[in-house]
Amino acid sequence: MNEYKFKTYGNIIIALILSIAIIISCFIGVNGLAEFKRKKYSINIKGYTKEQILSDWIVWSGYYDVQAENLKDGYAILEADKEKVKNYLLEKNYLEEDLIFSSVSISETYALNEYGGHTNEVIGYNLAQTVTIASDEIDRVTELSRNASELLNEGVQFQSQAPEYHYTKLEDLKVSMLAEAT
Repeated sequence: MNEYKFKTYGNIIIALILSIAIIISCFIGVNGLAEFKRKKYSINIKGYTKEQILSDWIVWSGYYDVQAENLKDGYAILEADKEKVKNYLLEKNYLEEDLIFSSVSISETYALNEYGGHTNEVIGYNLAQTVTIASDEIDRVTELSRNASELLNEGVQFQSQAPEYHYTKLEDLKVSMLAEAT
């Protein structure tokens, strides 16, 4: 009788496994058929487009600095240089509200020992300030960035930075280029 019981349990287990396998197979088949039908009505488009863009915004900076033995004298020289820089830019027909002057940065200069290493003795200060112009007049500001070294003739230790060119309508361009690519 035990043998009959084991045979019956074995048959039940085999039937359950086969039933589960059939249900899983049907599920996979139905989902595959549904996916096939879905893909039948979908469209895949791959495209390519290329467009030359011109910058519509420019940011340019230049900085000037002075060295002095004490902060008071250094700041006075830096203020005089700031006026020269401002007057130069105003002569170039820039508006005063277009000029952005940064805060003054200060660093200390230390004496050197006989081995060329720095000591704790402060012998002077380096004061620096940056002026920035942001504009949509690309050619005009580019020309200024090239000629700003003229300030050296006025005694200002001025260094012009390379301008940064930006394009502000990139999101609109993406949409139109996507339409062209399709």
